Amino acid sequence: MDQFSRYTSPEFIFDEAPVGFISFEPNGNIIKGNNIFHSWFGKTEEELYKINFFSLLTKGSALYFQMVVNPLLNLRNYSNEINLTFLSEIENFDALFNARAYKDEQGKIFLINAYLLKIIDRKKYEAELLLAKRMAEESLNSAKKIIDENNEQFIKIAMNQSHMIRRPLANMLGLLAILKDLKMPDQGENLIKLLELSAEELDTLIKEVVTQTRLPQ
Repeated sequence: MDQFSRYTSPEFIFDEAPVGFISFEPNGNIIKGNNIFHSWFGKTEEELYKINFFSLLTKGSALYFQMVVNPLLNLRNYSNEINLTFLSEIENFDALFNARAYKDEQGKIFLINAYLLKIIDRKKYEAELLLAKRMAEESLNSAKKIIDENNEQFIKIAMNQSHMIRRPLANMLGLLAILKDLKMPDQGENLIKLLELSAEELDTLIKEVVTQTRLPQ
């Protein structure tokens, strides 16, 4: 039971939780921070308390805090998941800033309690997902280009072949027309009609192939 008490005590949770806890005044004076927050900046508790909170932010994030976060805290006393970029001697990092403001009797903020969640891994995963998406799109575009080129080549071949076939077929139809004008026995006429019908069906099929494979204008 004593072991559980140690790891579930408010003090232990405050110092060892995998998020940064910090209390600071509206002017940026740091009142308290947990061990995780200190470790992010490679400084001791005493060293960090001598630093202004806003000096830990990039210029862009510090300006955003003053122009956006401060008004939010004054208006509704809290802010959630504000992405801020911090400067550190170890490594600059992004973190989600979640805070609650406390006001005095005159309605002025005198203390801000916040916890920070590092999002280095999330940024990395997002970048990897974007890269994977871009690579997939490029692969898809390449595959589509190859298919389009192959289709175009197939259409050209089909049209060329159809014209090559139609030339002898046209000759056959012309010869059949000549034979029809000649006097032949009934059996010969029946064969000519059968040949003519087959040639016409073949001509119709070739025309359909040409129509369906015609390149778009």
